[in-house]
Amino acid sequence: MVVDKKYYDILELNPSCSQSDIKTAYRSLAKKWHPDKNKSPEAETKFKEILSAYEILSDEEKRSIYDNYGPSGNPNTNTGFQMPTHMFDMFQNQKPREKNEYQKIYITLEDAYNGCNIDLDITRKIKCVDCNGSGVRTGVSLPKCNICNGSGRQVKLNQIAPGLVQQFVTPCSKCNGSGIIITPDIQCKKCNGSKCLISNDKINVCLNRGTLENTQIKYPNLASYNPDHPEVTDLIYIIEYKPHPIFLTNKINNIISLFMIKQISLAEAITGNSFTLKHLNGKDVTIRTPRGYIIKPNELLGIKELGFPDVKRNTFNSLYVKFEVLFPISYSLSDEKLNTIRDVFELKEIENSDKDIYISIFNIDTGNEQETPSQCNQQ
Repeated sequence: MVVDKKYYDILELNPSCSQSDIKTAYRSLAKKWHPDKNKSPEAETKFKEILSAYEILSDEEKRSIYDNYGPSGNPNTNTGFQMPTHMFDMFQNQKPREKNEYQKIYITLEDAYNGCNIDLDITRKIKCVDCNGSGVRTGVSLPKCNICNGSGRQVKLNQIAPGLVQQFVTPCSKCNGSGIIITPDIQCKKCNGSKCLISNDKINVCLNRGTLENTQIKYPNLASYNPDHPEVTDLIYIIEYKPHPIFLTNKINNIISLFMIKQISLAEAITGNSFTLKHLNGKDVTIRTPRGYIIKPNELLGIKELGFPDVKRNTFNSLYVKFEVLFPISYSLSDEKLNTIRDVFELKEIENSDKDIYISIFNIDTGNEQETPSQCNQQ
């Protein structure tokens, strides 16, 4: 004998019914009381009761506990039953929080290095001041949608297998989830029923010296108004650098390193080099390689205090210069020049041998043969 018959009465069943009877009754009653098909005021409540009863009675273990102890469950195991909260309820009065609005601001490396002020024109939606975001004239009650009865959503069932029904909730197809229908005769004259107005504002964005890329600047409650989400969120600007003709940046551990590439000749790599450039601080800076220092191809040299500002340490990082050494196009040198180079680098002259084989060098790109032969020693 069962302690409580409420769930059985909801499904119009006798406590001695089988699992097959429970499934059959559920399918029949769910179809009868589904809010999409049954427009009576009690349909939604009745439908939820049917779902709750089926959830308990279709599970053998839960049904056994219910039969023996009723809705309160087994007091020794603290097992009880509550009306389950379905997706149906989640959409009734709660809506997900509107996301913040993100926009990008592209700045030059000079502006990031020195700091700047940027005036921006923003166009955004705001809540209509006449109807306070309702979309209807003052004094007019909000008319409920006759499809969803003002809930803004529709519950649908999808049979995915015999005896297995999937329930899901979608925004109402008629009112688009608002729960109300605004007809032309009652709509607000200022916003024409859209619930919002267009506002043109100005914002001054202040960037400090040494502003890092991807820095986010937040303006609370300045995002566009969304009638479906009354809470106005934040407008957030993200800083990005424009490409620079000379300098490159690289961020390591929140420290911006400043790089540049400089092409020099082989002679300049050996004998020294100097060049002048326009720095991000607006000054002309002359950079000289150390006297007597031979620069290797693709070597990276640092120049202190010419890099990006380090605001936290109130100093400047280093500027790094990568040197690309350009070798001469001509492959031929006179004996006099060869001897001079050998003397400078203290190289021994290669002696000729009867086993030497003379080959001609050609350019792999153009196929042009060089006039001066080279020697390849055959072992």
